Amino acid sequence: LQNVNTKLSETRAEIKGVSSQMSHGKQMAMELAGGLGIAFGIEKVLEFGKASFEAFMEAEESAHKLEFALKNITNEGGSFDRLNNLAGTLQEKGIFDDESIRNTETALIQFGLTADQVEALTPKILDLAAAQGIPLSDATEKVIKGIEGQTRGLKTAGLAFDDTGSKVDNYNVLLGKLDKFQGANAASLETTAGAMAKFKNSINDAMEKVGGMLVDIYNSALKPWADALESIFTVFGNLAHRLGLTSEKVSGFDV
Repeated sequence: LQNVNTKLSETRAEIKGVSSQMSHGKQMAMELAGGLGIAFGIEKVLEFGKASFEAFMEAEESAHKLEFALKNITNEGGSFDRLNNLAGTLQEKGIFDDESIRNTETALIQFGLTADQVEALTPKILDLAAAQGIPLSDATEKVIKGIEGQTRGLKTAGLAFDDTGSKVDNYNVLLGKLDKFQGANAASLETTAGAMAKFKNSINDAMEKVGGMLVDIYNSALKPWADALESIFTVFGNLAHRLGLTSEKVSGFDV
């Protein structure tokens, strides 16, 4: 019983902390929404919060996959910040979002390229995708197959070449051929579709920040509260077990 009282006291303290954190978090979210000129109702706030949380999780997942690949495949974990920053820089200069760019970097690392090779090749793949009007993932796949010596998919882009028999040589040949599309990604921003894509990326970045704030609120307030409640339920469960109480016996009591 003493343990139960202790846990109850701890939970009361956690509830007070949750109220404070939630009030602060709500104020920050509403200020951001007001800055974007959005009038939120409760339902819209919840929808926006859910979408923001999902945006944050997607960004976190793409970064985690890139970092894992660098550490475990090429043993270049120290290059994560460089490639992660590159994704952000390339997003600012073109139409592709940083998650998609990190996914391209990850695919290239998983294929076996070094961080330096990925840094040199990634911007060229973005230009290829923009010039051809194809998804970045498709352009990445075409380039990887080309490095492997399967150049058929590159013919439509005028990039076909004879397989050298060496992935390193194929990489160097393709790297040079891709120069023909240099600047295509940035030039796409001059179109209405390109401008809208960049605007969408900016909105997604803002949502990621809100999602990160919600995660911080959960970790600092809601999670400790949930852990405290779980501890209380565990104490009550152990107490009931010692007293020989079962769910059937409890439900049979007259109240």
